[in-house]
Amino acid sequence: LTYSGPAAVTAGETASLTFQIANAAGVDLGRLYGVVKADKFSPLWEDEVVIGVVPPKGSATGTLNFKVPPRLYGGEERFNLELFQDGRSERLASVPVRVQIQPVARPRFSYTWRLEEPGGDGQLNPGEAAALQLTLKNDGEGTSAKIDLRVFKEGEDHFVQLSDTRSKLEPLAKGGTATVKIPLTVKKEWLRSDKTVMPFTGDAIKLLVRAEERFDEGIDGRYRATMFNTLTIPVNAPVVPHAIAQPAMVLVANTIGADNAATVTVKVVDPGLKFLTVFQDEDKTALLPAAKLGADGLFTTTLTLKPGANSVRIVAIDQDDVDEVLPLRLWGEGTKPEKTAAKPEAKMKVQVEAGPVIP
Repeated sequence: LTYSGPAAVTAGETASLTFQIANAAGVDLGRLYGVVKADKFSPLWEDEVVIGVVPPKGSATGTLNFKVPPRLYGGEERFNLELFQDGRSERLASVPVRVQIQPVARPRFSYTWRLEEPGGDGQLNPGEAAALQLTLKNDGEGTSAKIDLRVFKEGEDHFVQLSDTRSKLEPLAKGGTATVKIPLTVKKEWLRSDKTVMPFTGDAIKLLVRAEERFDEGIDGRYRATMFNTLTIPVNAPVVPHAIAQPAMVLVANTIGADNAATVTVKVVDPGLKFLTVFQDEDKTALLPAAKLGADGLFTTTLTLKPGANSVRIVAIDQDDVDEVLPLRLWGEGTKPEKTAAKPEAKMKVQVEAGPVIP
């Protein structure tokens, strides 16, 4: 069993991963199939290849159609293809495979907003039939897929009334924008179920804004472009809107040296950056306040990789609590230790002598 290629695939394409099976025996090998053995976060996890019959002293070809997720980041995917025969449990052959992932340009979202209110005083007053005008922009280098844009209340806020909170937008090209208008009212008072009248006494309301790409069914949408932000709007006070944007973060370098020592460098651009943090699997390995980031925006972190797949996430968060996540799958060399089941402890047999019968 051998892998014929390709050595690299591109995000968003359907690639044909080809395998050759040679039969050295003098009889047919029928009902053959291959099973992908990969870590559970792999886009190829548990895929299968149907091969069929391999004639005596002959060969056959098996093809795995890999629908590469369109937002997959650059890196490497590794897996083993294991060969089986229908009706038999033992593995006939296995081949390790490494495929390079070529990324494509990605979208990145930001938005601006303004308040439309009938009073003309530039502020949101209770009882007014106002509207929130929100303009979403694609600041990234690539065209987005279709977009779901949602604006909703934070928790059970009985004073805030929203209409038309979900918008389905067409794809946005680089630099493209789309504007939606959401009717908004802050009630002067709220009548509870026990007939108690509760007046509005707050000085602001909070709305949750979420934009994310929406792919058609059957397309793996992992790592799709998303943006989430809590928008605070003053009440009975002047409203001063400002643009909300995700930090821009790109991978500059990624090297793995001896002893599985990985060095990763990224560049971050955001004038309102708060901090950067790094996670390896579930462990936080680094935290850098924005004040310690150099003027060039470069940040370098070092990691010791475990054998096999390592899930690394670099997270940038700005003053508006908007984040950008760069997920990396880095591979450590060596064999991952297999989990061994603990041997059951031997139970000591205790013989209990029969006591006297109590009448």
